[in-house]
Amino acid sequence: MSTSERAERDSARRLPYATLWLGWVIATSIAATLGLVAADAPIVGMPDYNFADDNAVFPLVSWGCVLILVMGPLVGLAQGAVLGFFAQLKYWHRWIVVTSLAVIMAEIVGTLLGVATAGSAADFGWAVMPGFVLGYLQWLVLQREVRGAAWWVAGSGIAWVAGVAAGALVSGILFSQVGPGFPFYPIEAAVKWGVGWCVGAVVYGAISGAVLVRLLYQSRYSRLDFTQKSERAKE
Repeated sequence: MSTSERAERDSARRLPYATLWLGWVIATSIAATLGLVAADAPIVGMPDYNFADDNAVFPLVSWGCVLILVMGPLVGLAQGAVLGFFAQLKYWHRWIVVTSLAVIMAEIVGTLLGVATAGSAADFGWAVMPGFVLGYLQWLVLQREVRGAAWWVAGSGIAWVAGVAAGALVSGILFSQVGPGFPFYPIEAAVKWGVGWCVGAVVYGAISGAVLVRLLYQSRYSRLDFTQKSERAKE
C-alpha cells in the first residue's frame, strides 16, 4: 500500500464516527422533544370544557397541525446539521426538506388509515409506518453520497418501531395508574406521553444513528477500494 493510499484509509478511519453517533442521538432527541413541547404548549392548561365530547376536536386538530409543521423542520435541521458538520455530506440541507415532507406524509396517511379502518389500524400504522416513510424520503438524499444507502430505509423503519415499543413500555410501567387520554390532556396523560416520547426519540436516534455510522463507514472504505483498483488498472 502506497503512502497516499495509507493516508486516505487513515483519513476514512479517523472520521469521528463516535461523535457523529452521539451528536445524532442528542440532536434527534432534543429536536423531537421540542416539537412535542411546541405542540403541547398552546393547549396544556386549557379549561376542561375544551376537551369534553366534540369540543376536543379543535385542540386535537390544532395539536396535530402544530406537530407536523414544527416537528419535521426541527428534526430535519438538527439531523442535517450533524450530517453536514460531522459526516461532511454536501446535500445535508436537502435533508431538512425531505424530513419535513415525510412527517407531513406520515401524518396524512396515518389519519386516513385510522379513518378508513374506524380507528382499528391507527395504532399499528403509527407504530410502523412513519419510520419507513422517513427512511425512504431520506434515502433519496443519502443515496447521492453513500453507497448501500438503501439499507437506510429498513434501518429507519426498525429504529422507529423499537422507539415506539420502548416508549410505550417505559411510560406504561412508570405511569401504570394513568388512564388513557390525549397527548395534552389531562396533565397526567400529557406527562406520560412526554416521557414515552422522549424515551422513544432516544431509542430511535440510537439505533438509526448506529445504522447511519455503519453505512458511512462501509461507503468510505468501498469508495476508497474502488478508486485504488481503478488506478491500478490504469497502470
